[in-house]
Amino acid sequence: MRQFNLPGRSAIYAKHAAMASSHPLATQVGLQILHAGGSAIDACIAATAMLSVAEPAMTGIGGDCFALLAAPGQKVTALNGSGYSPALATWDAAKKTGLDAIPAHSPWAVTIPGAIAAWAQLHKDFGKLEWQQVLQPAIDCAQHGVPVHERVAYDWQHHATYLQQDADTAAAYLDQQQPYAEGALFKLPKLAKTLSTIAQQGAAGFYTGAVAEDMVDKLQTLGGCHSMEDFVHQMNLGEDMYVEPVAQDFKQLTLWECPPNGQGITAQVIVAIMACFPVEQLDLIDYHHLLAEATKLAYKLRDDCITEPEFMPYTAAQMLAPAFISRLASRINMQQAMAIAPSLFPNHKDTVYLCCVDQDGLNVSFINSIFNPFGSAITAPESGVLLQNRGASFSLNQQHANGLAPRKRPLHTIIPAMLTRQDQIIGPFGVMGGHYQACGHAHVLNLMHCHNYSPQAALDAPRSFAYEDQLTVESSLPHEVVNGLISKGHKVNIDYTPMGAGQCILRQPNGLLLAASDPRKDGQAMGF
Repeated sequence: MRQFNLPGRSAIYAKHAAMASSHPLATQVGLQILHAGGSAIDACIAATAMLSVAEPAMTGIGGDCFALLAAPGQKVTALNGSGYSPALATWDAAKKTGLDAIPAHSPWAVTIPGAIAAWAQLHKDFGKLEWQQVLQPAIDCAQHGVPVHERVAYDWQHHATYLQQDADTAAAYLDQQQPYAEGALFKLPKLAKTLSTIAQQGAAGFYTGAVAEDMVDKLQTLGGCHSMEDFVHQMNLGEDMYVEPVAQDFKQLTLWECPPNGQGITAQVIVAIMACFPVEQLDLIDYHHLLAEATKLAYKLRDDCITEPEFMPYTAAQMLAPAFISRLASRINMQQAMAIAPSLFPNHKDTVYLCCVDQDGLNVSFINSIFNPFGSAITAPESGVLLQNRGASFSLNQQHANGLAPRKRPLHTIIPAMLTRQDQIIGPFGVMGGHYQACGHAHVLNLMHCHNYSPQAALDAPRSFAYEDQLTVESSLPHEVVNGLISKGHKVNIDYTPMGAGQCILRQPNGLLLAASDPRKDGQAMGF
């Protein structure tokens, strides 16, 4: 139980259904959809559409989407709604432009947005309400305005220069060339019109016709090689977006993640390495040291080989094989931090994660992202679609597994998660924060199941993240822990900004739902 005389959040219990997201308006919209008889998928799509307006730096319809779903008595299902590179995006073509790496603000960074195709397929298979009803709350807010909340304004203020690089983006996302301030009313009337088109026509309203032409024209004007055929290809993926999730046993539980090209297996590798040690017996110094060392090993593996499965040198099963995990774990010295090669993967921090459990017991773990803050900062002028820059994670080393190639999906950082125990669904959870996500999954899971933290306490707890040669720790981590980590050889960087955020909904043994939302965002968990 938390100390009620200190800042913090109480757990939320619900009997029938629960929703958790990073923004109060999104959570409220999700609950409204559930009260109207909608499914958890209806609620997640409605909430994410709302976040595309209310948290525009973090997500949008010009981005990608992954989901895990679990219904009582059925297997966990995964959907990969990430976008492909254009058919003409060859290594030779990119190198002829003089690029050694793909810039964040570049048409070469724009992969075809997969989110709307993913939403449409999920709604077709699991939705209960009409498409128009699901998207209408976001349409209304885009048209008439949404108040800018505190954390949203905090994120916005750092990106004015980036947004000014594109006149269409500056016109839509800056207020007289300045970031929108807390309490301001923010409108996206062009996006409202596009959402209305999608509500009327489905995915075809995004991937064909005037909206797609607008996106293609803008990208081609900037030197991109995108075509209408690329957008139609994404729309037509349909059921092929469903993929087999990856399962990893942990403390009588099973942790489910989406397979590559996502980095979910990275979280499972960290969890598996840490399970080789007596985590329950470790003090905070040794716990954060072990988390750091396991993270270094898992992320090096990720950076070397995770991409589209057919390009990977190892399968997911090989990477999680007990003998392989044991060899990795044997490299950890609990008294001394190891050195690790620097990553070539571009840094980013921005995503939205939300989860829902509905009245029928459908559990949904849902994540949507445009990669960098405000994605590529390239906005299609008439449709108002802000395009992601997920392709910036492609390598221009032709021999690298994650190298650029036509109609290929890059290594993805956004990862939803699900927990089960034997045939029982425990519930969805996830942690946002770019690179941090895989480490965050392992951290929250270990705190809940090795240190007996409640879901809310696990989300509240101070965080650390080892990446390249730095161990970044939140300023809330106790000084004695920081000093202990320094004594083990870690190069500690104290971060006074929030590290990621997360949501969680877990079913308790008595059948009640326990929902939690990270205080690092404006969001909340609610239920009924």
